[in-house]
Amino acid sequence: MKTCSFCNKEVSKLWYANPKCCADYKCRSEYAKVKGKEKTSPVKGNTLSSKGKVYKIRPLSAKMEKKLVEYRKLRDRYLKENPTCEICGKTPVELHHKKPRAYFLTDVSVFMSVCRLHHDLIEREDKWARENGYKLNHL
Repeated sequence: MKTCSFCNKEVSKLWYANPKCCADYKCRSEYAKVKGKEKTSPVKGNTLSSKGKVYKIRPLSAKMEKKLVEYRKLRDRYLKENPTCEICGKTPVELHHKKPRAYFLTDVSVFMSVCRLHHDLIEREDKWARENGYKLNHL
């Protein structure tokens, strides 16, 4: 049997800590205080600063949020000016980017209004889409 450094109980197993402590919550909390560490439980989506404060991690950077505001205005204006599918003429329409959004998010020259059916077709049939100019290389 081994003795806990905090509660002096006889236990069969001790935590790998220095000083040694048992698995009891009170003893582990005391150990954390001795080591100068507050017991904190991790919260999904948050991070701890060096001072122990919890900060929410931003899902988007301020720069990207600004770009998305501009993109939404351009998208809405483009879809208003082009209310039908550019392939078959049906509605409702979605906005397709002929080049990757990551590089050409706000470039109106790569926008294309398409119906759901043709948007799926463009994404699924890469060779056909490139042959017809619905997908372009990003270089």
